[in-house]
Amino acid sequence: MTFKPAIWFPIAVVLSVINVVGAGFAAGQAEPLHATIHAALALAFGACDCVPAGASSRLGSKRSKRSKPR
Repeated sequence: MTFKPAIWFPIAVVLSVINVVGAGFAAGQAEPLHATIHAALALAFGACDCVPAGASSRLGSKRSKRSKPR
């Protein structure tokens, strides 16, 4: 299965927002561990949002396109 950022980026955004809302509700009901887990999940999905498209393919290469000798 091929990784398609066009599909997974919106999913990561939605999951991140849902977890931020879940953290708020859990904190409002005085459940600090539950709120912390939601906050950690929101940060994890948010970190996936920050990775630019195509970065994973560039990470595996030893030389970027800019560093080619002219």
